[in-house]
Amino acid sequence: MIDIATLAKQSGIAAHTLRYYDSRGLITAVSRSGLKRVYADGVWLNLRLIHLGQKVGMSLQQIDAAFGLSSQIAVRRETFNLQAQAVAEQIRHLQTMQALLQHLSACAHAQHLDCPEFQALLNEVLPQQQ
Repeated sequence: MIDIATLAKQSGIAAHTLRYYDSRGLITAVSRSGLKRVYADGVWLNLRLIHLGQKVGMSLQQIDAAFGLSSQIAVRRETFNLQAQAVAEQIRHLQTMQALLQHLSACAHAQHLDCPEFQALLNEVLPQQQ
């Protein structure tokens, strides 16, 4: 068992954030010690799953739906498949931006706007508005 103050200190998550997670059902206090909420040791798993979801760009609602934190933990694979596709798209976009920056640092053209490779990369990163 761990009280909210200790959990906040050990996890690095502010107590008000932990209370918010509790109000959303993402974590659940098992009792109170005076005015302090007390959590079972299993709360660490939920916090790790929340952190994982946030790292890959999921909202708390998506995290809850994917892991079933407010009910029984049950992996929703379709949610992860969609998020994996979104992460893959972000990676492709970042790789194109990296190529653009690397090209800019090594481009032999006096003016970048005269460089066809720069123009092509720019159009990939930021397509022209129609």
